[in-house]
Amino acid sequence: MGKSPKIGGAKGRTNAIGALLDNKLLTVSLFECNINSDVFHAWVEQDLITKLPIWAVVVMDNATFHKRQDTQEWIKNSGFILCTFTSNWKSQK
Repeated sequence: MGKSPKIGGAKGRTNAIGALLDNKLLTVSLFECNINSDVFHAWVEQDLITKLPIWAVVVMDNATFHKRQDTQEWIKNSGFILCTFTSNWKSQK
C-alpha cells in the first residue's frame, strides 16, 4: 500500500480541536491539516460558539493560533468570558 497523502503539511496526521464542559467532552472536530489561526477561528465561530451555554468561560493556553485578536474578540463579543494564559503560566500541583 502507498503512503497517505500529505495534506497541509500535517504529514498524514489527524489533528483534533475540542472543548470540555463540566469534565465532559462538549465538542471535538478532526482535521487532516495543521491547525493554524484560520482553522481555529473557523472552528470557534462555526462549532464552539454554537454549543457553549451562556454562562461559559473559555480558557485558552498560549498556542499561537489562540492569540489571534479577532478570534478572541469573537468569543468576547458573543458574550463569553475569555481567560488566556501567558507562556509564564505553570500548572499548580
